[in-house]
Amino acid sequence: MIVKLDAHGAYFRTADGDQGIVEGVPVKKVVDTVGAGDGFATGCDQRAARRARHAPRACARGNRIGALAIQVIGDSEGLPTRTPLDALEAQDSNDKTASAALDIA
Repeated sequence: MIVKLDAHGAYFRTADGDQGIVEGVPVKKVVDTVGAGDGFATGCDQRAARRARHAPRACARGNRIGALAIQVIGDSEGLPTRTPLDALEAQDSNDKTASAALDIA
């Protein structure tokens, strides 16, 4: 189970009883929240569908895509393609300074 917590991130609980909260991704400027939920759901589905043990990573990806979506006007204009998303995730895994805000502009 995964529950969105808006700017606070997401809560997950697996069938095995593992649970936790994955922090949200700060953004410099919220432009339009349309599409954030769809982006979050897409990111979660891609990871969580593989295995329940990936729930924290699924939440992180969903949070990241939702954060990108709210920085532009429109429902799908801020959703990343796979290449920039993979690059962003690689950067995040190498750079543990989670306080840096996402900015796609």
